[in-house]
Amino acid sequence: AVVVSVPGQHTLARFTKLPPVAPKRIPDIVRYEADQQIPFDMDEVIWDFQTFQPEGTPDLEVGIFAMKRELIREHLLHFEQASIEPIAVQTGPLAIYNAAHYDKMLGPETTILLDVGAENTDLVIATNSTFWTRTVPIGGNSFTEALVKSFKLAFSKAENLKRTADSSKYARQIFQAMRPVFADLVQELQRSIGFYSSTRRDTKVTKV
Repeated sequence: AVVVSVPGQHTLARFTKLPPVAPKRIPDIVRYEADQQIPFDMDEVIWDFQTFQPEGTPDLEVGIFAMKRELIREHLLHFEQASIEPIAVQTGPLAIYNAAHYDKMLGPETTILLDVGAENTDLVIATNSTFWTRTVPIGGNSFTEALVKSFKLAFSKAENLKRTADSSKYARQIFQAMRPVFADLVQELQRSIGFYSSTRRDTKVTKV
């Protein structure tokens, strides 16, 4: 059985708190919320939702996840050509959360999971019963591009310089050239964590 994950930047994730209602009414309320929060015609997207209930509270939160049908078709085409039929499609950040949950890396305290890819960074703020995510458009290539500009190198040479920076005699200059990207990434992550904390006052991040 094959499950496919799709990049966070290709998916839409929205989180909202639900009013206290009977469980059978939740799907109708979520459908209304999805209609309000997904900025595309509902016929153009495939969407689903997951409810989360923080331990020890009556609050019920819902995560709404959506992706344009055409993008899903593009992702699944490779598998179709190889005669593989996936049983499910999942967003990358949710796959990270599920893996951490399965490996018992999460408890009642708040943990941050960071997945730094080539073009984007997935930020996942999680406990063993809750989940929140945002994709930041800064990744490994952003650091390489900074070296391309600073040292006037071809991308492949800059990539190699980045990967061997810790053992290079020019380590100080390399990290100095990448410093602005680090600053931008940290600023974006702090802004996202600040937003998350402002809506959940009792949040205490214990590890990244």
